[in-house]
Amino acid sequence: MATGNEGLVTLKSFAERKGWRINQRATKVVARGKEGSRLIHFWTNAQSTRLPGFTFVAEHRSGLSLEVGADYRPRPLMTDYKVEIAPDGSRQIVRGRSIAPDGMRWFETHARNLPPLVPLRQNEVLTVTPQTVALSFDAAGEMDLDKRLRQLVAVAGLLPRKVPHRLPSALRPLSAQIRRWAISDDHRRQERLSATSQSELGHLVQSWRANAELINAVIEADPSSSISVRLMAFAQAGMEAESIFEKGHRT
Repeated sequence: MATGNEGLVTLKSFAERKGWRINQRATKVVARGKEGSRLIHFWTNAQSTRLPGFTFVAEHRSGLSLEVGADYRPRPLMTDYKVEIAPDGSRQIVRGRSIAPDGMRWFETHARNLPPLVPLRQNEVLTVTPQTVALSFDAAGEMDLDKRLRQLVAVAGLLPRKVPHRLPSALRPLSAQIRRWAISDDHRRQERLSATSQSELGHLVQSWRANAELINAVIEADPSSSISVRLMAFAQAGMEAESIFEKGHRT
């Protein structure tokens, strides 16, 4: 396993040879480029007991969500959450306890091929998200990186291609409301709220309040994504609508 400095040197040498762009940040160096037609992201990981030294990520929209370790047993992602109704009727966000059926079907179809296709050593992880596939691994040197990149691209080739729903399934019933109220411009949002009836304001407030925890979780997972930007604007509209709604009931 390479040390932090050795890993950084290896990453830079690999990226320069591939002609990939290197972006040096305060705490991380990221390389980005293409392998064939696939966009690839590559970085070194801080030394820890959980992650090995390097991560390759290939952009690939499969719509699936699962993680596989050296035991080749699929498990839900740590970032998979859903809303459950507690016995007292309250809503709570819990980590997913199972893989969605489409992800499980894909794994069962390719379970025999995965070990020879992408041999995972202890602590190495293959991660499939709806829009990416990633391999976190250790490498003895630069030639190992070429091999592991080929393995990742091979796995991506087995994944289905799908444009995933842009909203989590629990929020899809609100898609029309989100489109109507996801207004980033403060002046336009205030104008629309001012022209809205009390009953519609109440409906907006109820929808936002009932889903606030899940909306916040989606935003926190990727604040810069387009869906997060829309959800932030929708949440702002919900908060402002609540203020207007309460004032209307006091007068």
